[in-house]
Amino acid sequence: MSAKKDTAVIVVDMQVAFIGSMPDLERVRLIDSNISLLEHCQNRDVPVVGLKYTRRGNYPDELESAVNNIPGSRFLYKRDDDGFTNPRLRNHLKRLGVERIVITGVNAGFCVQSTAESALHEGFKIATSKDLIAHNSGVGSLTSAYNWFRKNGTLFERYQDMLRTL
Repeated sequence: MSAKKDTAVIVVDMQVAFIGSMPDLERVRLIDSNISLLEHCQNRDVPVVGLKYTRRGNYPDELESAVNNIPGSRFLYKRDDDGFTNPRLRNHLKRLGVERIVITGVNAGFCVQSTAESALHEGFKIATSKDLIAHNSGVGSLTSAYNWFRKNGTLFERYQDMLRTL
């Protein structure tokens, strides 16, 4: 199965500074799910952008390596919740001919959702999965993010179900 050439993955704020305070099981689940997705992207030539909040450090080594192992992947920095405040993100995605974004990461009710909202405003379709996003400060915000994605994009229960669409 070849990749749909109009799809890219954006991984938002998976920096140790943000995920380090998460419960161990939740953090491991989030990292492992994202690494599996990134391996799929590498095998299918799906472009990936890792967004990093300025001055918050790097992703965990295994996740940083997974992004770097994908040809053409890149990391971009942002100074706000919304990754599209960095114009390089939009320009890069448009240059690749991307129409649909799979968005993953941490702080689902803030940075992930803000980036997804701008993606919609820019004309992209969005999708995510419950096991590819997390919120490090409470379940209520995660539930709100799930509801928002159901209403405005596509929310998969499991990332394995989403892989069939890439």
